[in-house]
Order: sequence, then structure tokens, then C-alpha cells
Amino acid sequence: MKIHFVCGYYSDLAHELRKRTEPYWDAYFYVWAVKVGKFHRKFLAHKRSGKVVITEVNFELVRRWFGDFISHTIRIENLPSDSLLVPIPSKDGIVGVEDYRALNMLKEALRDNDFEENISDTIRWSEKIQPAHAGGDRSRQYLLERIVVGDDLKGKNVILVDDILSTGSSMLAARDACEAMGATVVCGIVCGKTIYDFETKPFGLQSIELDKELSDYKAE
Repeated sequence: MKIHFVCGYYSDLAHELRKRTEPYWDAYFYVWAVKVGKFHRKFLAHKRSGKVVITEVNFELVRRWFGDFISHTIRIENLPSDSLLVPIPSKDGIVGVEDYRALNMLKEALRDNDFEENISDTIRWSEKIQPAHAGGDRSRQYLLERIVVGDDLKGKNVILVDDILSTGSSMLAARDACEAMGATVVCGIVCGKTIYDFETKPFGLQSIELDKELSDYKAE
């Protein structure tokens, strides 16, 4: 499965050994801004047209630009325009809950966008997922066993959307669950991919092939 992303998200663990340079700090703050949706501090967003200072005044641009990246990717990659845009549920995306963070992120990103009507809130967790930093199991199989697909996806195209790709376990589990329901998972689109070196660009249209879970960071 191809995963498209716009930011190289340099990890905190790697930063302890080799400090982020300024462009990677900007990417770090941009990804967090997209994920959380609340202003914390000023930073530079790197656009093809130049760098833009993000402040509390223009903070709404952050998620909107992620929405632009989603629609731009669909067009330049010639992805099916009828694809359902399905958010990978955040930890609060449990069966029976009306709204959750990842869904709100995608709705804000695609507000007044041509693909706004493609959003499909079809994946939820059957129970609360323990955070990885608290010792929770985040393996592909564990997550797959706790995914509930609410809609009939048979014969439909699906693009999975998330804020950050780290090991890829939730993305792969979501793909497995959708395909088990008869969907064609076209690709994944995320804001940031967790990285542990400076080979990946902090900003830019980038992609990787994700076929199995990626390794966690190990200090050398």
C-alpha cells in the first residue's frame, strides 16, 4: 500500500541523540498542529510558494493546507475521485461516540473542499485503546481484532487518512478490516511520517510503500 505524506516527522527519541535542525522543528510543529488543532506556538510552514509564519491569527490555515494536500494527491496520482476518505480513528474514536479527534481533524481539513462529501466515518474501535507510551499493545493483529467497520464497503474505493504514520500498524489493520468487507483500499494519506534521520525531507510531496509494520526506533 502506498502512503503519501507531506512532512518528515523527526522523532523525540532520535532528537535526544541528534538534535533537530530548524526545518525539522517546523515540520514537527506543523504535524502536531494538524493533529491537535490548537495553537501552541509560532512556527514556519514551508510551502512551495515560500515559508509562512503560523500564528494564532492564521492558525486555521494549518488544517486547511493538509486538506489541500489530500485533494492535490488525489488529483496528481489519478486516484478514483469517488474514493471514500476514511479517518483512522484516534483513541477516542470508540463505537457509540459521535465525534472524535481524528474525524474532526479531517472535517476541518476538507471544509469547503471538493472532497468534503467523500468523508466516511466508518471505522471505530470496539474498546478504548491503551496508548503505546503507557504500554499498550499497538501491533497490527491486536488493533485489527478491535476495529469495527460500520458501513457496507463492498465494491467501494477507500483512502485511509491519519495524522502520523509511525510503525504503520493502525494503517495496515484498517486496510485489512476494510478489505475484509470487500473494499479496495487505494492508498493512505498522512500529514507526517515518523523518521529517525535526516534523509527524508521535512516538507514536500513524498511517499513510501507500506507492506509490513515498520520498526520502532532503536538507538545505535
